Amino acid sequence: TTTTTTTKLPYCPVSTITDFMRCGDGTFCNTLNAAIGGWACCGAKGRAACPSSKPVMCALKTCGGDFCCDLLSVNCAAAGGPLNPNNCPFPLTTTTSTTRTTTRTTTRTTTRTT
Repeated sequence: TTTTTTTKLPYCPVSTITDFMRCGDGTFCNTLNAAIGGWACCGAKGRAACPSSKPVMCALKTCGGDFCCDLLSVNCAAAGGPLNPNNCPFPLTTTTSTTRTTTRTTTRTTTRTT
């Protein structure tokens, strides 16, 4: 018997690295590094995933022409609310767990001599 459970995420995926955004070309950039643009570090590549320090991507591109990232979804109110997971710029990740049950039958033959 195999049971597979898939859970959709309520928001867009986030970068796996604190304070680093994932850009549209798959690279990561540090939002705290002002020398490379800070929150504008993805530039024309665009934001694909918010950093885990501000995991909620807002629906409207009101942050320098790109999606805003915030700590709480309620803070996205002025930017159209949280972005619908079906519209994420980066492919939606799902969590899948699979459980398998295997039954094995073993036959043992013993011979006794008396």
